[in-house]
Parts: sequence; C-alpha cells; structure tokens
Amino acid sequence: MNKLYRLWKNIWRKSRFHRRRATLVLVTNQWEKCPHEPERKICQYLHHNGYYPSLDYQLPYVCANIALVPYQIALVRTLSPTLEKKISRQLNRIGWTVFFYDEAHLTDRCLLDILKEIATPRYKVQE
Repeated sequence: MNKLYRLWKNIWRKSRFHRRRATLVLVTNQWEKCPHEPERKICQYLHHNGYYPSLDYQLPYVCANIALVPYQIALVRTLSPTLEKKISRQLNRIGWTVFFYDEAHLTDRCLLDILKEIATPRYKVQE
C-alpha cells in the first residue's frame, strides 16, 4: 500500500494539474501609496531602475514587505536572528531569495546588492 501511495504521489507531482503559481502579478503604482518611508525609498529606487515591486506580497511562510515576483526576490524588515534564519531557509527551499533590511540603516549599498542579485542569472545560459 505504501509503495502505491508513493507511486501515485510521484505521478501527481509530475502531472500538469500540480503546478506552481504563476509569477506574473498585476502591476500598479503601489510604491506611491506606501505608508512607510524606508519602503517607499526602496520602491522608488527599484522603479527608477525599471523594476516593479509589489508591496505586502503573501508568500507561503511569510508576508514579504516588498517583493519582486518575476525574479523571486523578497525584502523583509529585520527580525530576530532565529526568525531570519528560519524564514530564509523556508523561502530558499521554494526558490526565493530573501534580503533583510533595517529601516534605520538603509543605504545605497543595500540597494545595489539587490540590483546585483537581480542582474545575475540563476541558471546557466546555453550558447
């Protein structure tokens, strides 16, 4: 019985009915309505560079303060170190990259790191 269950589970996982969520999101000007100044700064910086962030995007384990959905990058306010480790591990399992930012110490260096992460391809490009 256990073998049949595992076999059926593998077939279901590979079928066309069991797919991940689409990575397309309706783009609106949410960054203009952002109530927090640090998040508004990050959103304006990303929008100025041609990226469209989503505010308060719900992921399976956490609500990301800012998310770049097509690139699977989540930006979350700094939490306790144990929670940060747990959140980053859980989101890395499903393919998301997590950046934690501190509202008081938000610098251009932090924003450049985010842009570098977007620019680097995740997969090997075949020539």
